[in-house]
Amino acid sequence: MIYTKKEVSFEDVPQLSDRDKAYQRSDARLKPFIKYPASFDSFSQVLRDRASYDIDRSLLVSTLLKQYERLDASQATIDHIHALASEKTFTVITAHQPSLLTGPLYFIIKICSIISLSRKINDAHPDYKVVPVFVTGGEDHDFQEIATLHMFNKDFTWETNQKGSTGRMSHDGLDEVLASVTEVLGSGDQAEELKTIISKAQAASETYGGFMVYFVNELFKKYGLIIANMDDAGFKAKLLPYIIKDIEQKDSIRAVEADQEALEAQGFKRQAHARKVNFFHMGADRIRVIGEADGTYSIDGDSYAKDELISLISEQPESISPNVILRPIYQEIIMPNLAYVGGGGELAYWVERKRLFDSWELSFPMLIRRDSLHIVDKKTQKTLVGAQMDIMDLFQREEKLVGQYARLQSDEEIDLSGEKKAIEDIFNQIKDRASKIDPTLGKTTLSEASKAIKSLDYLQSKMLKAEKTKNEVGINKLKKAKQKLFPGNDGLQERYDNFIPFYLRYGSAWIDELITHCDPLNKSFKILTEE
Repeated sequence: MIYTKKEVSFEDVPQLSDRDKAYQRSDARLKPFIKYPASFDSFSQVLRDRASYDIDRSLLVSTLLKQYERLDASQATIDHIHALASEKTFTVITAHQPSLLTGPLYFIIKICSIISLSRKINDAHPDYKVVPVFVTGGEDHDFQEIATLHMFNKDFTWETNQKGSTGRMSHDGLDEVLASVTEVLGSGDQAEELKTIISKAQAASETYGGFMVYFVNELFKKYGLIIANMDDAGFKAKLLPYIIKDIEQKDSIRAVEADQEALEAQGFKRQAHARKVNFFHMGADRIRVIGEADGTYSIDGDSYAKDELISLISEQPESISPNVILRPIYQEIIMPNLAYVGGGGELAYWVERKRLFDSWELSFPMLIRRDSLHIVDKKTQKTLVGAQMDIMDLFQREEKLVGQYARLQSDEEIDLSGEKKAIEDIFNQIKDRASKIDPTLGKTTLSEASKAIKSLDYLQSKMLKAEKTKNEVGINKLKKAKQKLFPGNDGLQERYDNFIPFYLRYGSAWIDELITHCDPLNKSFKILTEE
């Protein structure tokens, strides 16, 4: 084993949002907006319920096999795709935009989460087969979110003037950033392996989306992971009736806004903005379709009557691109899905969709928070041991961390809380006596007490500052450890660092290890300490 695992409560991680914590503790306020409790015992019911929702399995299998023609597919993945033809085969899904060479660590963690989960469901329900599916979000046009990766204290950014769907972009400018990445990989076996994968992915693909699918497939093919590109004309033809229904009936805006209002009443802020029209038109660019006040629709300045818009997308279903409101619908009508595994922000969007799923009589999946992993290297452990501190101490703000360290290193007690309490008690006694002489002196006494306590606060800060100066070397070591594990302005490691430095050290065994430690239905924050 590479790591020892420690589990802590989400409640003890200040970097996580209150809403994220609420979902993990099964907050009763969220119960109306989910269908199944996120628990392993729920899968018996989910399997029975999902079997009653029919999908076009023939289309699913043939489309996935076609998508894999340009990839070096493993037999495990091909077997999983063929298994989807059976009504007893289901999926667990996660999704992410095609971030440059996977971007932040949680891209990898998401996939490890669904691989681990699918194995556990298969072990418990041998009459069924559950396969892990990673959906690429390449239709998005939020280029800035996918263009940079962070590693070795450097930023590597893809520069291009292209617009529109990131998945459909060409390799323009990609070679330069990939060359910069490969230059810093070194020459070890794992480095050469990654260089080969990157080179093959470039040669085998015509688009950036294709490049990223090839890259991710090479990392995860041995586990039977299926990577699904939803930017497919056949898949979108299945979405077309729902798009037309939404145009004609405005179902999604009513249903989503109703859920959002109900969530706000429970203290949760709304996430996505529901619109009259919740899809884009895909051509050379990805253009929002806007519902105008006069009942017409506009696409990049061109105006369409309702019937004209429906005719346009009916003739070109591949031009449909659902926005964040309808993307969950699209996914669930294509895949025989049991559960969606995502981050806290993603689940916040999903809980605003249950009313829409119900109104359209569609299967609403179990929603599971992906694993959150924090990886602690040996050097950081050594620093913590020397500082007489625990890994959880690093989760606090740097100012508090440094203050705690300085107090631990001091031979004298720095905290003057006891003295301040004693002064308060003395002045309260004086106040009682002074008030008996003159009632106005009570207020004067409290004012003097406040001055005395402020003087002690000042002395305490000076004492703490002196201790910090005496322990500057140790404090700097601690700051470096903090910044290493919480990069990017005290953010979680998984939201910032790329996987490559870990892969360079351990190779594919590192991914094996993550899958072993992942268990998204174990609702803890997992700290992996290097052995």
